[in-house]
Amino acid sequence: MKMFLCVLFLNAAAAIQNPEWDIFKRTFVPVRLQGGSTPNGGRVEILNNGVWGTVCDDDWGTEDGRVICKQLGYSGAVRVTAKAFWGEGTGPIHLDNVECNGDETSIIDCSHAGLGIENCVHSEDAGVECFYLVRLVGGDTELEGRVEIYSKGRWGTVCDDSWGVNDADVVCNSLGYTGSSEAFSGAHFGQGSGPILLDDVACVGTEIGLYQCPSNRIGEHNCGHSEDAGVRCSRSFLETLGTIIG
Repeated sequence: MKMFLCVLFLNAAAAIQNPEWDIFKRTFVPVRLQGGSTPNGGRVEILNNGVWGTVCDDDWGTEDGRVICKQLGYSGAVRVTAKAFWGEGTGPIHLDNVECNGDETSIIDCSHAGLGIENCVHSEDAGVECFYLVRLVGGDTELEGRVEIYSKGRWGTVCDDSWGVNDADVVCNSLGYTGSSEAFSGAHFGQGSGPILLDDVACVGTEIGLYQCPSNRIGEHNCGHSEDAGVRCSRSFLETLGTIIG
């Protein structure tokens, strides 16, 4: 429903020659990532006049990827890609020569050649891989707590649907620990507040962070905070010994 309404607004904005509508159109152009095996990475595509199209990799860089990731609700960009790393798109190439400073709220607010103005082919499609920050809250020590991720300026929780040891291992490894000793469900460390940001996480256990694990898209869930997931992480023997001695 949100996407449908957004398309209607964009079409209306295109038809009305009014500076206020132009600002609305620039700010609310939808973005998606395509071609990746997980939601956080892929070929960058934007919706213009009801048609999805790609972005050319001319001048494509870290700050451009950062803006895309923030627009999609992630904390930032792990890497940006060029030369159709995630596969070639189809249809129009909507943007070229994108140059962001990193503070923009939407890719369309960055400097670019103009919508539909480009000299590229789809073998130059740009892409990005995004990440989000993770923290543990509510535990008795720094090793444990409710898992929360950061998205669009807010911390939110992870639902315990499908939550298990592999998911906990990835969280703990990403925080610098040596895996997990236990995965918790049912808001073991107390119920969070604010948004529930991840659901149906299904890590293999070797991923660098939760952002690489299959899951629903950010904010898509069927949970309540009574299902908040948690972990207890493990230290290595040397770290434990240093803590005791130190």
